[in-house]
Amino acid sequence: MKLRDKVSLLVAAAIFSNVLAATQEELTLESARAPHQVHAGAGGKVKVHRARLDGYFMSQAGNDAIIARLKKDVAKCLAINRPASSLKHTIDWPTYAISARVDEYMAANRSIRYQSGVAYVMHPVDCGLIGEITSTATLTSARGICQIDLVKKIAEGDCDSSGHANAPIPKRPAMSADETIRKMAANPAMAPAVAQMKAMREFQPIRTGEQRNVLGARCDVWRQKLQGSNDTATFCYASGASFVAAGAPEDGGPGSLQLDIDNPQGFRQKAVDVKFDTEVSSAVFTPYNGAGFSIKKRAP
Repeated sequence: MKLRDKVSLLVAAAIFSNVLAATQEELTLESARAPHQVHAGAGGKVKVHRARLDGYFMSQAGNDAIIARLKKDVAKCLAINRPASSLKHTIDWPTYAISARVDEYMAANRSIRYQSGVAYVMHPVDCGLIGEITSTATLTSARGICQIDLVKKIAEGDCDSSGHANAPIPKRPAMSADETIRKMAANPAMAPAVAQMKAMREFQPIRTGEQRNVLGARCDVWRQKLQGSNDTATFCYASGASFVAAGAPEDGGPGSLQLDIDNPQGFRQKAVDVKFDTEVSSAVFTPYNGAGFSIKKRAP
């Protein structure tokens, strides 16, 4: 057997004998305390709906294909950079090439979405995998948007000390977008505007009328056509609680509490913890009030 073939066999043994299992970063992501636990003892109480979702990046190829590509790249790197005598390289392969966790809290007048994740890439020199956890949060209300980097401890935008506590409760539109289009279509003079609204509507979430039960919580199924493909994303938005959260689809917002997401070009996520009409500390909405944070006002 030629030396090159022996090297290839040793590389394959070093790479593919590893069984997919949760890495340290994935375990850290999974076991981290939720924000309402971290901030349990501070501030007044706020009534919210909350959910935690775990998931992974799908892409059209799927997670298995992304992992297979990583293995191929690592094997190639080892074959080039390591002599046969030093092939003692072992790798803890992640369950998912890109995984994410979301902790979301939605009050009647504001919401905050904590998002953490880890993505693995190959180190070009030692051929190992690099996985760094990122953690951000976005506070949203009629007062504006505050974007928070929880690792670098930087908050930017509309980040007042109260966490938008005095933001107004959004007014619910009298008619849905579809009802508005139907009413406008009755007037021939509105035809150009109707055509434009229908074109925009094609890529907006549409309620299907279907309902699901996720961990005992009811949610309404919405679907959204994705631009540039025949793919359709499916979202299940929470319903049936005592109040409609700020940003719900009925408000024309980005969506109320999501319990299930299936996006063939993005993430597949599902709730692993759901609670309606519960109380959390107001400090959940102001992580940037913690020590070490710098706050930058967004330029006009």
